[in-house]
Amino acid sequence: MITKLNRSAAALLVTTAMLGSGAIMLVSARAAELTPQPTATDATTTTMPATVPTMTTTEPTGRSVIAIQADLRKAGEVATNLLTGPEDFTKQAKREELKAAIVPALNETLKYADELARFPHPTAQAQGQDIRREMLLLLALYDDPAAIAALESAVKGADADEAMSAKSSQMVILWWKAADRADEQTKILDEMTTLARDNANDDKLATALDRMSQIGAANPELSERALNIIINDLKGPKAHSIAQEIAMQEMMSKKEIHYKEQQAKLDENVGKPMNIEGQTVDGKAFTSADMKGKVILVDFWATWCPPCVAALPKLQEFYAANHDKGLEIIGVSSDNDIESLKGFLADNKELTWTQLVNTTSDELHPIATKLGIDMIPVLLVIDRNGILRATNGVENYQELVAKLLDEKPN
Repeated sequence: MITKLNRSAAALLVTTAMLGSGAIMLVSARAAELTPQPTATDATTTTMPATVPTMTTTEPTGRSVIAIQADLRKAGEVATNLLTGPEDFTKQAKREELKAAIVPALNETLKYADELARFPHPTAQAQGQDIRREMLLLLALYDDPAAIAALESAVKGADADEAMSAKSSQMVILWWKAADRADEQTKILDEMTTLARDNANDDKLATALDRMSQIGAANPELSERALNIIINDLKGPKAHSIAQEIAMQEMMSKKEIHYKEQQAKLDENVGKPMNIEGQTVDGKAFTSADMKGKVILVDFWATWCPPCVAALPKLQEFYAANHDKGLEIIGVSSDNDIESLKGFLADNKELTWTQLVNTTSDELHPIATKLGIDMIPVLLVIDRNGILRATNGVENYQELVAKLLDEKPN
């Protein structure tokens, strides 16, 4: 079962969202590098590559890239501000409601994208063409005849790359318009599967399928199927990146589920006596029963655990401020290498509280294993009477300990 990425749908408002955020700035930080340079032919006669179907025929103006981008961003912001969410793409009533306002805004954006695509610098041209493709997709979605014709022309054109780009856009449009019809979307995915298997390295197909998975699926199964096509049938860089994101999200989701299960098991001990026993770093036997009358934080940690180490300065500061009030800390280290732990403590002499060592070859300290802890850091809070009061102390130990320090032991 694939866990869908929690990528915001707003991030998939394609180029309109990028325009609003200013993300279209060129890679080069030096605008001078993008200043048009005289060539053997007059720069004003430069035309857009024939592989990109053209809806507007204005010639390059010779304006600076900064001026073009400023106008492009303004136009994009107008379009972005008209969009409120995925339903603007997937609901016919919303599309009809927006059409009169959004089509002129998108066409204005397209005009400046065309100008950027004609700018005599390859980076500017590539970005302009990318934005232009997205504008055609959106305009065709809102039934703009010229955009529909441009996509159809590209699909039938001689340039295979542009044909696939336009075809991918058409498939996304069909998907969004069939958002409440699972049978139609099933057929769309059948066709996308064939396209993916025939064009395994095509990133435009991966992008299209990703959009389908995130916006407008008639049911979760279809969304998952779109992702499966990316994972199983596409091999290009974009597909690989999406697959990695999915794998990472699945891993994080499993960790979150496991953490909740661990927390539930720990919570079964809340309200019960809790005694921590083990061997200290200097080889002595230890029991927390000797600390009765104190408020105790039990810190399950390890030097190899970055979040554990990152939490130590705050923990030390809190300990220093409250030790005289009756606070004790017991560190339960899962380090297998005792000498390494000793070296760490020698380098961090301010960590003066009791440290129990892991004398086994197990990854975690036996106390952690006994309590069902296999993800650290974890902080337990024990009150002055030796009763476990909280198991989620990592989140709120300062406030809770302050209250417990004010309590009197029985």
